[in-house]
Amino acid sequence: MDLKNQLTMQETGQYKVVFQLSSNDSAVHKVLIQQLHNLLNALNNVIIEVAINGPGIDFVYKGSVFADVIQELNRKDVTFLICNNTLNGLRITTEQLIDDIKVIPATVAHLVTRQYEGWAYIKAGF
Repeated sequence: MDLKNQLTMQETGQYKVVFQLSSNDSAVHKVLIQQLHNLLNALNNVIIEVAINGPGIDFVYKGSVFADVIQELNRKDVTFLICNNTLNGLRITTEQLIDDIKVIPATVAHLVTRQYEGWAYIKAGF
């Protein structure tokens, strides 16, 4: 879709936000969770994706201390995405991850695409 044909937030009535998580720091993970809750509480009509790559994968391992809150956010339509390049590079399978994590080919390419489509970009953390 070219830029001229993209719908603005005013036309669709929806905000679209993609977060990038590339840190394995649990303090960053806690801030991300708070940011997601804050955004969900502040805006009624928001689509949220969390695109994870590199060391950020620690956030979505089965048994993660954040597993329950991730699944709760997933039920609130927050979509968690993991980079296939990260999976391949670290030799990790999706069976090692929390259920409902979606695989994308490359996080960087996904972020570029989303920004081109008019999505807001937020780097997770502080």
